[in-house]
Amino acid sequence: MALRRDIAPGQNHIALRKWGKTFYSPQLFHLAPTFDKVVPLAIRDIVKAKTMLQVYGVQGLEEHTKGSILINNYPVRCVKIFGRVLSYAYKNYDTGGDRNPNNFYLLTVDDCSGDVSHITVKIPEHCVYEHFEEDALVQVVGRASFVQDYSRQIVGDSLTVLSLGPDLAIEIEFWKQILSTRRLLKHSWKYNPEYVVSKGAVSEPRFSKKDYLHRLEKQKLRLSDAASQITQQFHVLDSFSEDSHLHVDAICLEAGAEHVTSESTGMDPKFLSSVVESEEEVNTDVDFHSQSNAEKSSDEQCIVLD
Repeated sequence: MALRRDIAPGQNHIALRKWGKTFYSPQLFHLAPTFDKVVPLAIRDIVKAKTMLQVYGVQGLEEHTKGSILINNYPVRCVKIFGRVLSYAYKNYDTGGDRNPNNFYLLTVDDCSGDVSHITVKIPEHCVYEHFEEDALVQVVGRASFVQDYSRQIVGDSLTVLSLGPDLAIEIEFWKQILSTRRLLKHSWKYNPEYVVSKGAVSEPRFSKKDYLHRLEKQKLRLSDAASQITQQFHVLDSFSEDSHLHVDAICLEAGAEHVTSESTGMDPKFLSSVVESEEEVNTDVDFHSQSNAEKSSDEQCIVLD
């Protein structure tokens, strides 16, 4: 039966929840405390660790090829093991007396950490600086590798010979490191994303001086005069004749309409006569209106008398 999986919708940093654990997205592995560290582990923990493909599927393929494994939900790339050399073999690819850089050792190392406590270590010849033999205590630093995607081994980057025979003090010191690491790794890794909380205050957009001057120019304002920034109202004349009407009205008020002549105004006689006639029409309308009002009032008086 397939295991139940919670994909954790709405939380991009969580890839899935499985086996009662929260597994974060592989893009966040660099934030894990074990990702770029050399982690001392027991061989049993490496053999029984979950692979990236078992948890993440295709998403974990890149980390799987790099030798990353999962201890609890911690991604571990570089491990350190120690143990006794049960057996070893040397693979020599020299031809014609020339040393081949592909020569390597295959060691079987056991640390007695459980029912399955041995693992194969593949280490290049140039990484071995000391002579060793069977029953020697060695320390290996490297990464996990998978043979045919199921058999696990360690590809070593360095090998240190701790002792050529049994040494209880060295074993106790190394077990202290392993147990200290296990106490830390038994608690799941928790990643808390940083959320940006808005204070609710909407900041006004900032404008440069160039934008501000351009805005003032569009409003036809002057920076030098503060009073000019007040909204001004402009009265635009429709035509030159309206200005002429105002000029003629001013003259009529001073000298009387019957004494207005072309000599007193300095205007064309034909234009002046047309202006005066238009003024008389306006006055006639006003008189007619007042006359009609007088007739209405007289009619009302007659009705009251009857």
